[in-house]
Amino acid sequence: MIKLGELMMILDLHRQGLSVSAIARQTGIDRKTVRKYIERGMEAPAYGPLRPRQTVIEAFSCPACPAECLNGIIDRKPQAPPASGG
Repeated sequence: MIKLGELMMILDLHRQGLSVSAIARQTGIDRKTVRKYIERGMEAPAYGPLRPRQTVIEAFSCPACPAECLNGIIDRKPQAPPASGG
């Protein structure tokens, strides 16, 4: 991903009539990348939809009965250690 200033420079050089190879040499960016950004112009990149991510609690829950499993884990109170008799 190139910075906005670099994109503006590529588009400005292209408007001045420089070839893709000349722009690539001058900016130090690969000519295929220069060509891609010239074709795209100032258009924002299009990202696909994000997949929903699994939460930490869902990773350990039982798919058959998630509420009961989670209630058993969350509501469990710590037990006192056994008394040592002796």
